[in-house]
Amino acid sequence: MKKLIKKIYYFFPLMKLKKKFSFLKNKKVLIVGSAPKIDVSIRSSGVIHLVSCNGSAANIQKLNLGTSTLTIIDNELIDRKIAYEKDVRSKIIKNKILKNINLGHLISVQSNHSNDLDYNILESDIKSFTKINKNMRSIIINSLLELDDVEKNIDTLISTGIFSICLCLYLGAKEVNFTGFSFFKDNKDHYYDEENLNYNQVSNITRNHSLADSVTVGLLKIKGYKIKTTDKDFLPLMSNWGAE
Repeated sequence: MKKLIKKIYYFFPLMKLKKKFSFLKNKKVLIVGSAPKIDVSIRSSGVIHLVSCNGSAANIQKLNLGTSTLTIIDNELIDRKIAYEKDVRSKIIKNKILKNINLGHLISVQSNHSNDLDYNILESDIKSFTKINKNMRSIIINSLLELDDVEKNIDTLISTGIFSICLCLYLGAKEVNFTGFSFFKDNKDHYYDEENLNYNQVSNITRNHSLADSVTVGLLKIKGYKIKTTDKDFLPLMSNWGAE
């Protein structure tokens, strides 16, 4: 009953969201994550819109991939109580990685309690600002996967990058390409990190959200959504008989 009530309550806000970003409908989208390894050749596959996640817009600009149409971030990145303390967020804010970067339409997504938002701490150029709360986020994910187990609790949260894939599909994109994503810790987790001198000690450790992310991507493929990548960690999820 609670699930039905939420769907009814958020019906119009979600319709408004779809209308605002209707320019994505039936278009090819490229989502770029913040991993150090980016396949720039994927940009030439007829992609219409670029989508950045958290801090990747600066790398998109550095690699001359174009300008982000959308930037999707977690609320934590623009919550002053968290952004300066949480390591993965603070590097972006304290080092002003997104300063003067064109983020296009900025979408902030709530994955936990964080709700004290101020996008001005990014010091970025934006076209508009949109908030997606936890309930809207869950409805979006569940409507695609037809499964309640993902995002059921803190252990089954998906990453901002994988949510970006879900969101673009929900908004009507006909195909989502993505690069700059990984499941395993590397000598650099993000393109803006310092190199990890003890990399060999962590090389077989999975990154945050890897379980929920892999389940989500696998289900999206099984359900027939057009998602593509050349990122090696995801290739077993792309096809049952070999990778594209």
